[in-house]
Amino acid sequence: LKDMYKQTHRLSEYEGKVVLLYFWTATDARCNNINAELKPLYEKYHDRGLEIYQVSFDPNQHMWKQRCEALPWISVFCEDGVESDMLQLYNVGHLPCLFLIDRNCDLQARQEDIIDLGEAIEALL
Repeated sequence: LKDMYKQTHRLSEYEGKVVLLYFWTATDARCNNINAELKPLYEKYHDRGLEIYQVSFDPNQHMWKQRCEALPWISVFCEDGVESDMLQLYNVGHLPCLFLIDRNCDLQARQEDIIDLGEAIEALL
């Protein structure tokens, strides 16, 4: 998928890093609150190997661009929105949805399983 600068980012590019895969929409206040919570975690752990790969399912690019232009991590846009097959592929029933992937590209936790995200990330680094 492409970011706001039209650069393509593939999740596979981040093999060897701990990746927080974050499906979201800028129109949902909960998602924007999660972004605020992720900033200090990203700042703390990015240099140690954490990447956040954020996928937007917004109905239009304008709102997404406004919300993600100040974010320090990768934010890409899914043009199919909530009709995307990607949501079925990842078994996402609602937004926001987070997945924590280890350095070997193995899924370690889903949002429902994560009690303390900081501790979960720390354990994988």
